Amino acid sequence: MSRRLGVLLVAAVAVLVVAAQPGIAIVGGQFDGNLHPNVGLVLVDGQPICTGFLYRTDPSQTTSNLVATAGHCTSGETGQFSVTFDPTPNLTSTFYTGTAYTDPDYVPQGKFNNSLQQFATDDLGVIVLEQAVAGVVPADLPSVGQVDTLNLKTQTFTVVGYGSEGFHPANTALGGGRRMYAVVTATPGQRTQTGDQFLRLDGKQSGSCFGDSGGPNFLGTSNTAVGVTSWGQSYVCSDHGYVYRIDNPDALAFLNNPTAIGVPS
Repeated sequence: MSRRLGVLLVAAVAVLVVAAQPGIAIVGGQFDGNLHPNVGLVLVDGQPICTGFLYRTDPSQTTSNLVATAGHCTSGETGQFSVTFDPTPNLTSTFYTGTAYTDPDYVPQGKFNNSLQQFATDDLGVIVLEQAVAGVVPADLPSVGQVDTLNLKTQTFTVVGYGSEGFHPANTALGGGRRMYAVVTATPGQRTQTGDQFLRLDGKQSGSCFGDSGGPNFLGTSNTAVGVTSWGQSYVCSDHGYVYRIDNPDALAFLNNPTAIGVPS
């Protein structure tokens, strides 16, 4: 299931230009406020589609113009990308425009169901903004293989996004529009079908949903993002969520030089 597709279900309440009172996001989550100011809402031609996060390629940098998101959020899009870092976006928010690039190894999902044999690969994109974002400290990238060093029985991850909060009984998505977060744990027994590309998180506690695609998954309460929200096994966001790990050499090479390596939208 591609989380980006679900934005169509919440368009009536998530379209920024008409949202008088933004809804809430992240199933079981909390309002983020300014806890994660480097996480932004990604739009194409003014329509919210995904989440992304400002990141830096060197820990000494205090600002950046690079926004990471999911590959299925950037691939094939032809409109104008923009990003806002307002926790409650509205017409007076500051928007940064830019050009999107997709990881050259990205392959879309084969079909939209919960088949673990059909998940997307290298699900990573970058939006290069026309100007650096002032006053926001960018997120840090992980080291190669950092996730493999973690104790997944005790390690927590903080997922942040602007997506849907939940569902009506008729499976209609609710809300979406302001920045939310949740602290989750990994699911024991990571499935071998995902190889070492994805980290499986326990969506039954709380976690990402439609519109949260591309949002960061921070290591505990740190500023280090180890992956981007990619897909899930439930159309009502009540099962495992999968995070594309960015702690691999190819992903880090793309993130460090997206204009030279990436495929422009």
